[in-house]
Amino acid sequence: MARTEYTDRVAERLLCCVPGCQIRRGYRAGTACDPHHVHSKGAWGQVDEANVAPVCLTHHRQGHSIGWDTWQQRHGVCLAAVALLVYVWIQGGHVPELQESADMEW
Repeated sequence: MARTEYTDRVAERLLCCVPGCQIRRGYRAGTACDPHHVHSKGAWGQVDEANVAPVCLTHHRQGHSIGWDTWQQRHGVCLAAVALLVYVWIQGGHVPELQESADMEW
């Protein structure tokens, strides 16, 4: 599946991953959420499909505003785990092989 097709699928079909969030709009008309890349190209050297987590427009802007580490602590959400679960769900149960990086924090 092409990367843009995958992120479009995440945006159109999934709702915000913040527990209790009732906001159902993304940055594009007709989307339920924004596909947020958990680790940028600079962090892992690639942007792949198992790196996309769904967040609504409001929470996406908030994350960029306050910083994603603070955002994850505030909302009790691990975006890397969400991205992996979304990937497995969309791929029909196939679990990807993850590459570790020296820069990766757990």
